[in-house]
Amino acid sequence: MRLGENQFVRRLDSSRKLIWRGEPLNLADVIGGGDGFETGRTNCGIDPTTGMLTEIRTVDRYADNEYVPVHHNPLVDGVFVPDGKTPQIISSQGHRFEACPETQGNYYTEIAYRPQFMVSNPQLAVSLSRESSMLLHANLGITFDLDAVRSRLPNINITAFKAELDISALAPRTPNADVWILVDGKLQYSRRNIMDIGKRDTICVVLQPEDRFLTLVATDGGDSDNRLYEDGSRWKSIDSDWCVFWNPVLVLE
Repeated sequence: MRLGENQFVRRLDSSRKLIWRGEPLNLADVIGGGDGFETGRTNCGIDPTTGMLTEIRTVDRYADNEYVPVHHNPLVDGVFVPDGKTPQIISSQGHRFEACPETQGNYYTEIAYRPQFMVSNPQLAVSLSRESSMLLHANLGITFDLDAVRSRLPNINITAFKAELDISALAPRTPNADVWILVDGKLQYSRRNIMDIGKRDTICVVLQPEDRFLTLVATDGGDSDNRLYEDGSRWKSIDSDWCVFWNPVLVLE
């Protein structure tokens, strides 16, 4: 019988209650307060204004673009609500997102790990639960500390960030969002004006041993904050901008 490569323990650290079998580190799990190896709590997230782990709320809110440290989990350096109106700091070392577009500075929910929003279709709910996911609803940003991962797993190499990206099939109306990925303040990936719901894009960002900070950002696509429906109702710039990173992982070797 042939055994899979992840069936053997390759790193055991009892002081941190950490067992590594060679699998990639799951960044969605980290959002839920985990170590990246399925120890996080689903249906919770990080508040972008406090950096605290919290229950998920779905309500329109506004914030400045302050970079907020995350103290409860060393794998997350910080979080922010990008607005592009003043220089956008994206790390504790002062890296900037130079191309950050202007936004309305609003957001709808926390940076969330497998949020259990109400789903009317039971089959869809089951299919969504099979994959690990991180909801990065516009306008939100998060920076992970790659050196913190290396310190927990000495002598490993982080070779890439991989994920699939789309607008959630649960989005109620037509979205318009931008997604950006930076490493140490340098843009590595962008997808602009995403309007297709459920159309996934495969992401692979190669990482070098000297790379320190990985930043993921979702912005509102430049929409007005007071758009009108045909029936006269108003909707926000971030309406339906439900950007989801499916199975977002760091590849470890």
